[in-house]
Amino acid sequence: MRQLLMVFVMVAMIATAARADEKAEIKGPHICCPACARSIDEILGKVEGVSDVKASIANKSVTFTAKNKAAAEKALDALFAGGFAGTCKVGDATLTRAAVKVEGKGDSVVVKDVHACCGQCHTAIKGLFPDAKVTIAGSGAQREVTVAGKDLDFAVVLKALTDKGVNGKIETK
Repeated sequence: MRQLLMVFVMVAMIATAARADEKAEIKGPHICCPACARSIDEILGKVEGVSDVKASIANKSVTFTAKNKAAAEKALDALFAGGFAGTCKVGDATLTRAAVKVEGKGDSVVVKDVHACCGQCHTAIKGLFPDAKVTIAGSGAQREVTVAGKDLDFAVVLKALTDKGVNGKIETK
């Protein structure tokens, strides 16, 4: 009986060690309303190895449990693909995603798949480019943002968006 109890304890310890769940936090995504928070919950809810997702409007952060660092990496990738940006801390590691390298200048730049679900998102994005005409088109959580101005640096436009907590894919006109 004593040996059986020891075997049970050892199996439980191995199972716990193998799971190695870690708390993770993504700081900086643009979360201004419940719709933004729901979008993040939906995006991260589809990532295998991620659970207990909580998006905080007040803190502009997302906390979740990651099965391991690889799951946290996938969560950050999914967040960026979903039109958000931020930096993830999992355990002692800090995970970042740089904006996609884009070169060039022009009088108009189109950024697709940007998270812009509500009027507050639109105001925040438009406020980044006070000297340009900014239009936001489409429906749903991810939209197309067009910034029109004089001699716009495409990399600067994308960096301004990611610094504000949103992300997208550049198309030039």
